[in-house]
Amino acid sequence: MFVNYDDTHFVHSRTKFGVEMTADEMRRMVRQYKGTDVTDLLFCISGRIADVPNTVKESWIDKYHQTNENGYAVNYTGDMYARAAHEQYEVQKVDRVAIWLDEARKCGIRPWLSFRMNDCHNNSMPTNFLHPEFFHRHPEYRRIRHRSPSLYFDRCFDYAFKPIRDRELGYIGEILGRYDTDGVEIDWMREPYCFAPGREDRAVMTGFMREVRRLADGAAKRLGHPVKVLARVPADPETALRFGFDAAAWADEKLVDVLVPCPRWETTDNEIATDLWKRLLRGTGVQLAPGVEIRIVRERPFYVSVEQLMGAAAWHYSAGADGFYLYNYFDDPSWKEGDKVGFGYWAERNQAPETVAPAWGNQVKWLRMIGHPDKVLAAPRDHVLTYHDIVPLWGSREHALPVKLGKNWLHYFRLA
Repeated sequence: MFVNYDDTHFVHSRTKFGVEMTADEMRRMVRQYKGTDVTDLLFCISGRIADVPNTVKESWIDKYHQTNENGYAVNYTGDMYARAAHEQYEVQKVDRVAIWLDEARKCGIRPWLSFRMNDCHNNSMPTNFLHPEFFHRHPEYRRIRHRSPSLYFDRCFDYAFKPIRDRELGYIGEILGRYDTDGVEIDWMREPYCFAPGREDRAVMTGFMREVRRLADGAAKRLGHPVKVLARVPADPETALRFGFDAAAWADEKLVDVLVPCPRWETTDNEIATDLWKRLLRGTGVQLAPGVEIRIVRERPFYVSVEQLMGAAAWHYSAGADGFYLYNYFDDPSWKEGDKVGFGYWAERNQAPETVAPAWGNQVKWLRMIGHPDKVLAAPRDHVLTYHDIVPLWGSREHALPVKLGKNWLHYFRLA
């Protein structure tokens, strides 16, 4: 069971509930997963900027000290993320990432470092705590250059440009030289739009993954233990290929050890072709861990229920999945042992807390069963008709429902 821990959640949730971010609290966060079915924790440490000090990318600490951005006067000393980075790294001299890696191993959990390859949150703003100066200075490296950017993914970087690839590889290499990790996650789902439309280049992406493999193997030689590579790609094999991600070739070349086909955000995609992915990976030794999101639909109430989560798990197990991958499933620092589920961090006014799968009071229960197929199959479960939230650029996200029926019509649905 793989769990991705977002790079902003720890600070956001502790700030929200007034919990002091000490070294003890950092370790306590990780210890919550001890004794569960979680075998691997993946700690995200970069988006467009980095979480930790380095020589390649601007970091939260650089943003704390920044006074001018993109020609505008700025002050990020009040930003919770920049302020927390300054307090931890420069005042307390505490390295949150190193603590998490160490505590995970003490808990018998494999620690990974996760890298978002093309995150574009808040990209239309002239200044933002997520923007590096590199983003402002190089509009020529963005994927949409033939017209003014207007859509959300227009300002994503174009991996056809070597400086973009070198920047990411340089950061990964420096981080692998600093920390003792069991693996690196290459997260192509933040965001999968990595080329100009119609110029999606599989050879470029496969070459990039070869370099990641080389860096991981170099780190493994230095550390004296394997450093694995995990890649997150679109749920549908054809869609992944059309975006430039030839995941089957990566598996054949042993460039990855774990493959995570998954939705982007809108829904936990029950239409992931787990059985087809399993066939594509046959004979490669690559572990298949389909990704599960926290939403069932974009509209409210939208959190996955425990029964819906069990339904997704049952499908993936029966289709041959080797494990599962949870994205956006976070802890809740306001929750205490013995509490009822409660709203806490996962408050949703249109949804009863006892039904919400991500609610921490529920997570601490089902995280102790979801790794066992027999327990999943014996649990109450719902199988829900969903949809692919990422499709090829020329495709459309078609919802199966609603559908108009007539007296002499038949309409078929496939429920995994």
